[in-house]
Amino acid sequence: DDERCKLIIGDALKYIDETDEKYDVIIGDLTDPIENGPSIELFTRSFYEKIKQCLNESGVYVTQAGTISLHEEKVFPRVANTLKTLFKEVVPFSSFIPTYGTPLGFLVSSDSKLVINLTPDEIDEKLDSNLHKGRETLRFLDGTSFLGLVGLPANVRSSIQSESIVYK
Repeated sequence: DDERCKLIIGDALKYIDETDEKYDVIIGDLTDPIENGPSIELFTRSFYEKIKQCLNESGVYVTQAGTISLHEEKVFPRVANTLKTLFKEVVPFSSFIPTYGTPLGFLVSSDSKLVINLTPDEIDEKLDSNLHKGRETLRFLDGTSFLGLVGLPANVRSSIQSESIVYK
């Protein structure tokens, strides 16, 4: 319920190919990035190049990037690595999604500095000052829960650090 928000439900590849609009934030709520799957093209360097062209200079891209479960450790780090080839900042985070029964990984990417090393109180202050109706309208997110989201398990951080594959 914000006039600044434009919700687009449709073919992401087609939209990104055809638009000349610029955005402050693009959130890619995409199908799962399964290698050799039908949507893998939405997780490639060429798609991210197009996304970047649609962002304002300090714009931010957020995407779901697969599970971070112990059973599937390669896709999430590869998506992260692919984004790192284009953006100065790539910050991973995760959240447990009951529908999937596993934590999903997400990536925030930007050429602007993404500050995440704040205290819970500092995060709460930023939420209060940037939300129209205040932080009390949020049911899940506050400073403490935010730190939990960006606090990834050691195996995931290690996999991201050591990954060399870029989806092309």
